[in-house]
Amino acid sequence: MPYVKTVVQFIADHVRSYYNNTNNPQAKPSSNRIIYDDLQELVKFWMPSGSGIDCGTKIDISGSTSTKLYFTFEYHHMNQNGYYCGWTSHALIVRPDFDDFTMQIIGQHRSKKKDETQIFHDYLYDTFRHALLETYNYSIDEERKLRVYTSCNRPNLMTTIPAYWLHEEPVNA
Repeated sequence: MPYVKTVVQFIADHVRSYYNNTNNPQAKPSSNRIIYDDLQELVKFWMPSGSGIDCGTKIDISGSTSTKLYFTFEYHHMNQNGYYCGWTSHALIVRPDFDDFTMQIIGQHRSKKKDETQIFHDYLYDTFRHALLETYNYSIDEERKLRVYTSCNRPNLMTTIPAYWLHEEPVNA
């Protein structure tokens, strides 16, 4: 059954599933590992990587809740001559709601000047907002046993993740 959601909705759904599964005494421990691995794959493919965010964006599952997504990333700064001049560590807190989300970025520009930090944060807000609002169509390829996420804006952009439940052998009663 295909459906369309934004990246922030898919990630929030995975975090909720992870915590719902953690609190369910009848859930298999391996299923939580699968949800966690899927979440890491989705973040790796969908969240910004490059253009200063050179080590990619990571989700901190222990800092995330059903109402808050907590991402970490490092930024590789350049000086006015185009040479790399250092790294800064940052966090992005996203609070999804029904139709949109709010974002908060923690961390300063390397120079620590207020105007440079503001321009830097504006760039990061725009970059992350664009990534989180990207819409994907979700479907299942039963023949290849994959979950398929296809970008609605760029149909050639596709992410596939194994559909583990299609790989399991049926149990004979």
